Amino acid sequence: MDDARKMRVLLDTNVWLDYLLLGRSGRDIAEELIRRCSCGDVLLLYALHAIQDVFFQAGVTYKRMLCADGVEIDDAWGRAISDQAWECARTMNEVATLAGMDQGDLWLAFKYRELHPDLEDDLVIAVAQRAEADYLVTSDCKLIARSPVAALTPRDMLTVLKALG
Repeated sequence: MDDARKMRVLLDTNVWLDYLLLGRSGRDIAEELIRRCSCGDVLLLYALHAIQDVFFQAGVTYKRMLCADGVEIDDAWGRAISDQAWECARTMNEVATLAGMDQGDLWLAFKYRELHPDLEDDLVIAVAQRAEADYLVTSDCKLIARSPVAALTPRDMLTVLKALG
């Protein structure tokens, strides 16, 4: 890593979901990781498709939670759910920087298909490479095992950050 620049850390969608949605098992670790990155000399990144996925999953999760509690989703609840999903997207954008994507990332993702058959994961790898991320942080063990970019779990990334001071 070049000492003249901030460490660059790309968070996978699953880490963002852990951070933003209540009741997820990785929430505490994700929260501590993002807090530490925000306070330290780290440039936190997200891929464009991650913010779309978080927006969608937040809406689905809130609807499920309300339905499980017996709440009928009327227009007012629909607006509240949408507002909350937008808030998740806004939070991501406030605490991290968008790592853009273009045709080259898709081309690279297709090349990674032989390495890893999941398009979303291959796009994450491509974005991490183009953004020159030092680390890709994910809870996906298969992605960690197959990534050509240094990939760590949120807990392992926290250990690295603590060791660096």
